[in-house]
Amino acid sequence: MIAALALVSAATCGLQPELGVTLRDGRGVTIQDAVVSGSGVTGQVDGGRVSLTWDTVAGLVGADDSSGGTVHTEYGMMLWRGIARLERGDPFTALGPLSDGFEYFRPLDGETAAVAAEALAATLIATGRHTRAVIPWLERTGRPGPLPGGARLQIDRETQLLPALPPIFEPAAGPARSAVADIAGQGFVDWAAGRQRRLAELYCVALLVAAGESPPVPVQGDGPGEALVHAVVASQAGTPEERVEAVAALQGFLNADPEPWRDAWSHAAIGRALLADDATALAGVGHLLMAADLAKGGLPSLAGTALADASEALDSAGYPEQAIRTAERLRLQAPLHPSLRRPGIRTLLAAASNQAQSLSADGGTSREGSR
Repeated sequence: MIAALALVSAATCGLQPELGVTLRDGRGVTIQDAVVSGSGVTGQVDGGRVSLTWDTVAGLVGADDSSGGTVHTEYGMMLWRGIARLERGDPFTALGPLSDGFEYFRPLDGETAAVAAEALAATLIATGRHTRAVIPWLERTGRPGPLPGGARLQIDRETQLLPALPPIFEPAAGPARSAVADIAGQGFVDWAAGRQRRLAELYCVALLVAAGESPPVPVQGDGPGEALVHAVVASQAGTPEERVEAVAALQGFLNADPEPWRDAWSHAAIGRALLADDATALAGVGHLLMAADLAKGGLPSLAGTALADASEALDSAGYPEQAIRTAERLRLQAPLHPSLRRPGIRTLLAAASNQAQSLSADGGTSREGSR
C-alpha cells in the first residue's frame, strides 16, 4: 500500500520558479528554480546548487502539491524520526518508522531512497536482523558514494562492501527463504544489471545455504569486492571442485590482505568449508575460532556464528568439553546472539549448567564434611 502511494506521487515532478522550504532544524530557505520529486528538493540558493532529501524537509511554502510534496514530507518525517532514534542509540524504536519510510521511497529512487536504505540497513544490523538487512543494503549499493547527512554504515572504500553483512548467515529456513523471495522477486528484475544484480544473486545463494539448500553458484563478476563475496559463497554452496577453488582463493586473500574484517570473512568461510569433511573438520574449527577472534570487536554477528559453528563441530568430533567451553564463550560474549537458539548449542549450555550445579553441590558437601 505504501509503495503504491509512492508510485502515484512519483507520477509528476514539479518545476517551480521559487519555493520556500522549512527545514527540520527550524531554518527556512528560499529555493529558485526548484524541482520537487521523490528524490527530494533541488534548485538554486544564492547562485549555488542545493539538494535536500525529504528527511531534512519539514514543510514547503507555496508548493504546487501536484508534485506530491505533501506526501513526500509526511514520509520524510518518518525517516527523520527513525534516523534521530538510531543516532541516539535506540535502533529498536527506529525500526518501524524507517521501515515505512524505506517502503515508500524505495520505488522513487534517488537520494532520499538511498538515505532510507542506509539508515534501515544500519538499524536492522544493530538489532540483529541480518537477513532482512540484505535488501536495503543492496539498494544502497545502487548509489555508491557519500550521502547527505553523513555515513550510517561503515562501507569499505576499496571493495564497496559492508563488513558487518558478510554472506554467512545463521541456519534458519523460514527467515532465509522469506528474504530470498523478496530479493529474487521475478527474476531479480528489481536490481540494476551488473554488480548490484550479481551481488543480489550471490546473497540469495548464501541465504539458501542458511535454509539448508545447495543452489548453484553464479559466475563471478569483476566489480569491486565481487571476488571476495563469490569466494565466500562458493566455499559454502559450490560443487566440491568449486569449494576447493574458493578455499584457495580465500587463502590468497588471507595471504595478501591485512584488513581484519576481510580476514574474518575468509577464516569463517574456510572454516565452514572444511567442516564438510571429517578429515579437515578440526582444521575448520581453528579457522572459525580465528574468525571469532578477529570479528569480536566490530562484527559481533559473525563472531557469534563462528563460535556456534565451532562449538557444534567440536561436539560432533568427540570433544565435548571443548565444545561446552566454546558454547559458554558464545553465551558470555554475545548473550543475545540468535545462534544461542540452535538445538545443539542449547544442549551444550544445558550440560555446562549441569556441570556447574554438580560442582557447586560437591563443594557444599565437602564444606559440610569439613566442619
